[in-house]
Formats: sequence, C-alpha cells, structure tokens
Amino acid sequence: MWAAANVFEINLPSKLETDLGWFLNPFAWQFLMTFGVIAGDRIKKGTLSQSSLALALSTVIVILALIVKAPWCHIPGLNDTRLISADFLGQMSKNYLSPWRLVHVIALGYIVYSLIPRQAEWPRSDWSSLVVRCGQHSLEIFCLGTVLSLVGWTSGFFL
Repeated sequence: MWAAANVFEINLPSKLETDLGWFLNPFAWQFLMTFGVIAGDRIKKGTLSQSSLALALSTVIVILALIVKAPWCHIPGLNDTRLISADFLGQMSKNYLSPWRLVHVIALGYIVYSLIPRQAEWPRSDWSSLVVRCGQHSLEIFCLGTVLSLVGWTSGFFL
C-alpha cells in the first residue's frame, strides 16, 4: 500500500480548494505504523536483537539527514550554508512518507531502542505515563484532532 501510494500518488481528498490531499497520507503512513507495531511486539517479546553495526548505520543515516536538511539554514545569515544540496537524496515527501523519511524514522527508533536500557526507571515514572497514555490512545487523539481541524476549517466560513 505504501509503495502504491508513492508511485501512483494515491491520497484522500482534503479541503475543497486544494487537490493535494491529506498532509500525512494515511495510505503511506500506515506502513510506518505497522512497522512500529511489529517492532514493538518484537521488543516486548525480546526477539529484536541489538547490533553495533545496525546502531552505527542508524547513526550515520541520522547524521546524514541532519547535514542534508541543514536546520541551521533557517537562521538569518546562514541561509546559504548547506554542506550538501537539499536535493541530494531526491524528493523527501512528508505527505507520502518518502523512502528516505521512512529510513530516517526507523533509524531514529533503532537508536532509541539501542541506547535506552530496558530496565531504565524514567520511562515508568508518573510524568512519562502521560506520553505513554497518548500513545495508547493515539487513534482517539488522531480522531479528536481531525474533528477539531474540521470544526476550525468550517468555522472560518462563518467569521
């Protein structure tokens, strides 16, 4: 589904005045969600192995992404200080979850998985339980955000 969404630019319609579709295309982003569920299940079962080679590769991917996207270019006066052209890796569509974005998110997840010990106490603390609950209720939060977005968009007609 992810590949088809990218190749054929399949998306759900959005606002009436644009044909770009949903900002985060659900046909494309479901792949990442499914990948996360499978990885989480393997972590819970203890079957996801840790590898220093995979950690090193993930780190290189994240550093390359930082250099290519060059967030410091948004600082006035540093606009032309890119080390590598932003087009170096091709299109990096957020809408369709381009392959480079997918690899980047997976690499970040693997780094977190590798560096945070399973017996760490802070992920089980009271303050982090709010974040955990948001993750456990992500569908409800997404639906609420969708409804609030629709209300905000339609209320613009009446102002």
